[in-house]
Parts: sequence; structure tokens; C-alpha cells
Amino acid sequence: TVEEDADPWPSNRSQASQSSAGLGVATRPRAGTLTVQQRHLRWLLDEGPDFGHDWPRGRGVDSPKFSVAGVTLRLVFFPLGTALTSDGQCAVAVLCEEKAKLKFELFLNGRRSGSKVMLGQSFSCDFRIDRSAAVEVGIEVQSNLFHAGF
Repeated sequence: TVEEDADPWPSNRSQASQSSAGLGVATRPRAGTLTVQQRHLRWLLDEGPDFGHDWPRGRGVDSPKFSVAGVTLRLVFFPLGTALTSDGQCAVAVLCEEKAKLKFELFLNGRRSGSKVMLGQSFSCDFRIDRSAAVEVGIEVQSNLFHAGF
């Protein structure tokens, strides 16, 4: 489910960034369109392929929040990556309101991260920058390891 009304995230974006497991980033509020197909969530950003190319490293845009496998998440796309991202790469992060133990896979423009596990409130993955297409970020949650049945 996609939720857009209530916002439990800290209203001060610098607080939100600092509490996101050391990502130390600034984000722009919700943008784009979310669609769900079974366990796969797709986030198509409203921007074109050059989106964010002039932003500083560490600046990102976050998706509307959504609920999956018993937790509330949001995705963040960093066009030039986070502080630890190599040149020529961007980053995608998944952030959770509370500690979680999720098994998932992230996607960026059709490229896959491979299976990942988030232990805590955030996980970030770097991808090679591809400016030839509009930005499409996705996540497929395979299981919630804290809650059986998800």
C-alpha cells in the first residue's frame, strides 16, 4: 500500500538524514509515481534522464512512503551518490521507520542489485549512472525475517 497523507518521518530533513544509519544526506520530498505489481514496487520519477546531474553528491529525492511485508518504507534516489559512492555512480537507498530485517532486491533502470538484507533502518546500494533513460527505481521485498508469513 502507498500512503501519502500522514508523514511519520521527522519534519526536519537534517534530522531525518542523520537518523538514517549514517547516510548523512539531504533529500527532496516525495516525487514520482509508485506502482505495485505483486511483490515488486516500481517508482518512476517525474524527471528526465539528466535529473540531478547538477546536484551535489549526497542530495537525493525520496519516494512516497509505502507499506510492504508489515513495515513502512520509502526509497531514496541519489543522482550522484552518497558520500561513499565512487565517481560515475549513483545510489538507491531503502529507509524504514523502525528497525527491520528484510530480504529484498533493488532495481535501477532494469539493473538488479542481487539479494540484499537490511538489518536496521536503512540500506544503500550503488549503481553505475545511466543518463540514457528516465529514472526508474524498484524494490522487490522477498521476506520480512522478523515476521513469519511475510
